[in-house]
Amino acid sequence: MNNIESINYSNFFNNSVIASQILFDSSFKFSSLTEYRKLITEKLSISSGNLVVPEQVHSNTVRWINKNGSYQNTDGIITDNNNLILSLQTADCVPIFIFDQLNNIKALVHSGWRGTKNKIINNAINLMIDRQSQPSNIFVLLGASIQKCCYEVGEELIDYFDDDCIYQYNNKIYLSLQEQIRVDLLKLDIPLENIHVDHECTFMNNKLSSYRRDKGESGKMISLLGHY
Repeated sequence: MNNIESINYSNFFNNSVIASQILFDSSFKFSSLTEYRKLITEKLSISSGNLVVPEQVHSNTVRWINKNGSYQNTDGIITDNNNLILSLQTADCVPIFIFDQLNNIKALVHSGWRGTKNKIINNAINLMIDRQSQPSNIFVLLGASIQKCCYEVGEELIDYFDDDCIYQYNNKIYLSLQEQIRVDLLKLDIPLENIHVDHECTFMNNKLSSYRRDKGESGKMISLLGHY
Protein backbone atom coordinates (compact mmCIF):
# COMPACT_ATOMS: atom_id res chain seq x y z
CA MET A 1 0.00 0.00 0.00
CA ASN A 2 2.54 2.59 -1.23
CA ASN A 3 4.96 1.77 1.62
CA ILE A 4 2.37 2.86 4.17
CA GLU A 5 2.05 0.32 6.96
CA SER A 6 -1.51 -0.71 7.70
CA ILE A 7 -3.79 -3.41 9.06
CA ASN A 8 -5.89 -4.65 6.15
CA TYR A 9 -9.35 -5.91 7.08
CA SER A 10 -10.71 -6.18 3.54
CA ASN A 11 -10.72 -10.00 3.56
CA PHE A 12 -13.40 -10.01 6.23
CA PHE A 13 -15.66 -8.20 3.78
CA ASN A 14 -14.70 -10.60 0.95
CA ASN A 15 -12.68 -7.78 -0.60
CA SER A 16 -15.94 -6.14 -1.69
CA VAL A 17 -14.72 -2.95 -0.04
CA ILE A 18 -11.32 -1.80 1.20
CA ALA A 19 -11.13 -1.56 4.98
CA SER A 20 -7.85 -0.62 6.59
CA GLN A 21 -6.31 0.96 9.64
CA ILE A 22 -3.27 3.06 8.67
CA LEU A 23 -0.54 2.98 11.31
CA PHE A 24 0.85 6.30 12.46
CA ASP A 25 4.09 7.26 10.72
CA SER A 26 6.16 9.82 12.64
CA SER A 27 8.50 10.28 9.68
CA PHE A 28 5.90 12.47 7.98
CA LYS A 29 6.36 16.19 8.58
CA PHE A 30 3.08 17.87 9.48
CA SER A 31 1.65 20.52 11.78
CA SER A 32 -1.89 19.19 12.28
CA LEU A 33 -3.94 16.03 12.04
CA THR A 34 -5.69 17.47 8.99
CA GLU A 35 -2.35 17.92 7.27
CA TYR A 36 -1.23 14.43 8.29
CA ARG A 37 -4.41 12.88 6.87
CA LYS A 38 -3.86 14.80 3.64
CA LEU A 39 -0.33 13.38 3.35
CA ILE A 40 -1.59 9.84 3.93
CA THR A 41 -4.49 10.06 1.49
CA GLU A 42 -2.27 11.60 -1.19
CA LYS A 43 0.11 8.65 -0.79
CA LEU A 44 -2.89 6.37 -1.37
CA SER A 45 -4.05 8.43 -4.37
CA ILE A 46 -7.27 9.35 -2.58
CA SER A 47 -8.72 12.69 -3.65
CA SER A 48 -9.97 15.06 -0.96
CA GLY A 49 -13.07 15.31 -3.13
CA ASN A 50 -13.92 11.74 -2.15
CA LEU A 51 -13.07 11.86 1.55
CA VAL A 52 -15.51 12.07 4.47
CA VAL A 53 -14.10 13.08 7.88
CA PRO A 54 -16.11 13.27 11.11
CA GLU A 55 -14.83 15.83 13.60
CA GLN A 56 -15.03 13.40 16.50
CA VAL A 57 -16.24 14.58 19.91
CA HIS A 58 -16.96 11.26 21.69
CA SER A 59 -20.68 11.63 20.95
CA ASN A 60 -23.20 9.02 19.83
CA THR A 61 -24.11 11.02 16.72
CA VAL A 62 -24.20 9.09 13.44
CA ARG A 63 -24.94 10.82 10.13
CA TRP A 64 -26.05 9.61 6.72
CA ILE A 65 -23.61 11.18 4.29
CA ASN A 66 -24.19 12.08 0.64
CA LYS A 67 -21.16 14.25 -0.07
CA ASN A 68 -17.53 14.64 0.90
CA GLY A 69 -16.21 17.01 3.54
CA SER A 70 -15.87 17.38 7.31
CA TYR A 71 -18.84 16.87 9.61
CA GLN A 72 -18.85 18.57 12.99
CA ASN A 73 -20.00 16.91 16.22
CA THR A 74 -20.08 13.53 14.51
CA ASP A 75 -18.59 10.16 15.48
CA GLY A 76 -20.25 7.87 12.96
CA ILE A 77 -20.68 8.23 9.20
CA ILE A 78 -22.76 6.08 6.82
CA THR A 79 -23.20 6.19 3.04
CA ASP A 80 -24.24 4.17 0.01
CA ASN A 81 -22.23 6.41 -2.32
CA ASN A 82 -19.45 4.39 -3.98
CA ASN A 83 -17.46 7.55 -4.65
CA LEU A 84 -17.09 8.40 -0.96
CA ILE A 85 -14.32 7.07 1.25
CA LEU A 86 -15.05 7.16 4.97
CA SER A 87 -12.30 8.11 7.40
CA LEU A 88 -11.73 8.53 11.12
CA GLN A 89 -8.85 8.55 13.59
CA THR A 90 -8.19 6.60 16.77
CA ALA A 91 -5.52 6.02 19.41
CA ASP A 92 -7.13 3.43 21.77
CA CYS A 93 -10.83 3.91 20.95
CA VAL A 94 -12.55 1.30 18.79
CA PRO A 95 -12.87 1.95 15.06
CA ILE A 96 -15.94 0.03 13.88
CA PHE A 97 -16.11 -0.95 10.20
CA ILE A 98 -19.62 -1.90 9.00
CA PHE A 99 -20.68 -3.10 5.55
CA ASP A 100 -23.88 -4.36 3.96
CA GLN A 101 -22.80 -5.62 0.56
CA LEU A 102 -26.34 -6.38 -0.59
CA ASN A 103 -27.43 -2.74 -0.23
CA ASN A 104 -23.95 -1.28 -0.69
CA ILE A 105 -24.13 0.57 2.63
CA LYS A 106 -20.91 1.18 4.52
CA ALA A 107 -20.31 2.83 7.88
CA LEU A 108 -17.37 3.84 10.01
CA VAL A 109 -17.88 4.54 13.71
CA HIS A 110 -15.63 5.85 16.48
CA SER A 111 -16.48 4.32 19.84
CA GLY A 112 -14.64 5.13 23.07
CA TRP A 113 -16.15 4.54 26.49
CA ARG A 114 -18.58 7.45 26.07
CA GLY A 115 -19.75 6.36 22.64
CA THR A 116 -20.03 2.75 23.79
CA LYS A 117 -21.93 3.77 26.93
CA ASN A 118 -24.31 5.91 24.87
CA LYS A 119 -24.85 3.14 22.29
CA ILE A 120 -23.43 4.77 19.19
CA ILE A 121 -23.35 1.30 17.61
CA ASN A 122 -27.14 1.04 18.05
CA ASN A 123 -27.60 4.38 16.32
CA ALA A 124 -25.43 3.25 13.40
CA ILE A 125 -27.13 -0.13 12.93
CA ASN A 126 -30.62 1.32 13.29
CA LEU A 127 -29.85 3.99 10.69
CA MET A 128 -28.71 1.27 8.29
CA ILE A 129 -31.90 -0.69 8.98
CA ASP A 130 -33.91 2.47 8.28
CA ARG A 131 -32.20 2.44 4.86
CA GLN A 132 -33.37 -1.14 4.13
CA SER A 133 -30.44 -3.13 5.57
CA GLN A 134 -31.31 -6.42 7.23
CA PRO A 135 -29.31 -7.50 10.30
CA SER A 136 -28.37 -10.77 8.60
CA ASN A 137 -26.66 -8.82 5.80
CA ILE A 138 -24.67 -6.50 8.07
CA PHE A 139 -21.04 -7.40 8.76
CA VAL A 140 -19.13 -5.64 11.52
CA LEU A 141 -15.42 -5.52 12.31
CA LEU A 142 -13.93 -3.96 15.43
CA GLY A 143 -10.45 -2.70 14.61
CA ALA A 144 -7.33 -2.58 16.75
CA SER A 145 -7.97 -0.74 20.02
CA ILE A 146 -7.16 -0.91 23.71
CA GLN A 147 -8.14 -4.27 25.22
CA LYS A 148 -9.44 -5.21 28.66
CA CYS A 149 -5.93 -6.16 29.81
CA CYS A 150 -4.91 -2.51 29.81
CA TYR A 151 -8.09 -0.46 30.01
CA GLU A 152 -8.36 0.38 33.71
CA VAL A 153 -11.39 2.51 34.60
CA GLY A 154 -12.91 4.07 37.70
CA GLU A 155 -15.79 2.71 39.77
CA GLU A 156 -18.05 5.44 38.41
CA LEU A 157 -18.24 3.63 35.06
CA ILE A 158 -19.29 0.20 36.33
CA ASP A 159 -23.04 0.79 36.18
CA TYR A 160 -22.92 1.92 32.55
CA PHE A 161 -21.76 -1.43 31.17
CA ASP A 162 -22.91 -5.04 31.26
CA ASP A 163 -21.43 -7.13 34.07
CA ASP A 164 -19.73 -9.46 31.57
CA CYS A 165 -17.77 -6.50 30.19
CA ILE A 166 -16.30 -5.42 33.54
CA TYR A 167 -13.32 -7.28 35.01
CA GLN A 168 -11.87 -6.83 38.47
CA TYR A 169 -8.49 -8.09 39.62
CA ASN A 170 -5.73 -6.85 41.90
CA ASN A 171 -8.23 -4.35 43.30
CA LYS A 172 -8.48 -2.67 39.91
CA ILE A 173 -11.37 -2.40 37.44
CA TYR A 174 -10.96 -3.07 33.72
CA LEU A 175 -13.41 -2.59 30.86
CA SER A 176 -13.78 -4.44 27.57
CA LEU A 177 -15.21 -2.02 25.03
CA GLN A 178 -15.07 -4.77 22.42
CA GLU A 179 -17.20 -7.17 24.45
CA GLN A 180 -19.80 -4.48 25.20
CA ILE A 181 -20.08 -3.59 21.53
CA ARG A 182 -20.33 -7.27 20.61
CA VAL A 183 -23.11 -7.77 23.18
CA ASP A 184 -24.96 -4.73 21.81
CA LEU A 185 -24.66 -6.04 18.25
CA LEU A 186 -26.08 -9.41 19.23
CA LYS A 187 -29.03 -7.66 20.89
CA LEU A 188 -29.60 -5.93 17.55
CA ASP A 189 -29.83 -9.37 15.90
CA ILE A 190 -26.49 -9.12 14.09
CA PRO A 191 -25.43 -12.79 13.71
CA LEU A 192 -22.41 -13.80 15.76
CA GLU A 193 -20.63 -15.05 12.63
CA ASN A 194 -21.02 -11.55 11.11
CA ILE A 195 -18.93 -9.99 13.88
CA HIS A 196 -15.15 -9.98 13.95
CA VAL A 197 -12.96 -8.49 16.67
CA ASP A 198 -9.29 -7.63 16.21
CA HIS A 199 -7.82 -8.50 19.62
CA GLU A 200 -4.60 -6.59 19.00
CA CYS A 201 -4.12 -4.20 21.93
CA THR A 202 -3.03 -0.68 21.04
CA PHE A 203 -1.53 -0.18 24.50
CA MET A 204 0.60 -3.34 24.36
CA ASN A 205 1.74 -3.05 20.74
CA ASN A 206 4.21 -0.19 20.39
CA LYS A 207 3.59 -0.03 16.64
CA LEU A 208 0.01 1.04 17.31
CA SER A 209 -1.15 4.43 18.56
CA SER A 210 -2.19 4.57 22.21
CA TYR A 211 -3.10 7.82 23.94
CA ARG A 212 -3.21 6.07 27.30
CA ARG A 213 0.37 4.84 26.83
CA ASP A 214 1.96 7.84 25.12
CA LYS A 215 -0.41 10.75 25.88
CA GLY A 216 0.05 13.62 23.39
CA GLU A 217 2.93 11.84 21.65
CA SER A 218 0.76 8.93 20.51
CA GLY A 219 -0.18 10.09 17.02
CA LYS A 220 -3.32 8.75 15.40
CA MET A 221 -4.18 5.72 13.29
CA ILE A 222 -6.36 6.59 10.30
CA SER A 223 -9.17 4.17 9.47
CA LEU A 224 -10.44 4.11 5.89
CA LEU A 225 -13.45 2.35 4.38
CA GLY A 226 -14.45 2.55 0.74
CA HIS A 227 -13.40 1.82 -2.81
CA TYR A 228 -9.98 3.18 -3.62
